[in-house]
Amino acid sequence: MPSHAVIPSLPQAPIDSSSLLSVGYSGESGIMEIAFHNGSSYRYFAVPPDVHQALLAASSKGRYFNAAIRSSFRFERLRTLPRPGAAPAPKPSSPPPAKSSPTVTGQLAAVALPSP
Repeated sequence: MPSHAVIPSLPQAPIDSSSLLSVGYSGESGIMEIAFHNGSSYRYFAVPPDVHQALLAASSKGRYFNAAIRSSFRFERLRTLPRPGAAPAPKPSSPPPAKSSPTVTGQLAAVALPSP
């Protein structure tokens, strides 16, 4: 299952694309990290160097990504970062207060009953 709390760790190089923002690649490990203009980032595993080079050379990097990378390699989703100039994400609201119900808490009290 993809993780959602990982921060990109490879140096990112900006690329000329309407959908992809930047790409980081380690030929040693075969890991490629791609950041998108919408703020999402993904890490792909076991990516051969020729696939990375082909992405950089593609006339349409978004099309190449969709055709050759997106469904071809194991991946994990990285932390989504806000787009530059985007409004900040709303803060999570507090949970609603618990409904009060007649419950007994703490120590039990002895109740005196009238004698018969």
